[in-house]
Amino acid sequence: MKDIDFKNIAPVKLFKLLYKFAKPLKKWVKNNSGTDADAEDVLQDAMIVFYQLINKPNFTLSSKPETLLFSSGKKIWYNQLRKNKQIPLDSLNEEWLFAEEDNTEYDREHQFVQMEKSLVLLGKKCADLLEFFYFKKMSMLEIASALDFRNEKVAKAMKYKCLEKARIIIHTKNQES
Repeated sequence: MKDIDFKNIAPVKLFKLLYKFAKPLKKWVKNNSGTDADAEDVLQDAMIVFYQLINKPNFTLSSKPETLLFSSGKKIWYNQLRKNKQIPLDSLNEEWLFAEEDNTEYDREHQFVQMEKSLVLLGKKCADLLEFFYFKKMSMLEIASALDFRNEKVAKAMKYKCLEKARIIIHTKNQES
């Protein structure tokens, strides 16, 4: 499938071909606070992004088409959730917490799944703190006020402890599996 020259396929035929890769993306959107309609909208938007990317003059498809479609769809859905301020706590993305630029897509997906499973174990206060800091972009002073900490230094120390706790939980889970 990677050998197909996607630039020379008629758009209608290309979209029909891309629909073969729709199921994982649609399932992922629905598992991350989306409806069937949301999943279909994200898929269609991801297909348009795919089409626009492959038609850029210097673009070379260096991964499987389904990988490009899926990653485009994920970004679209996260942006939609952020825009609507509906990012669920169980969908915190590890990219904000464990940024490692040399990870492969598979490694990032694996870490993401581990983070989702581990957030439940962090507790409400840690989950709220991380959501406020990473998604709502609140300052430490604002977080301290929202979570009834004495001051921003306490909030900063708590953030560090929460991240360490998350790392330990993930490390322990990786050892078990």
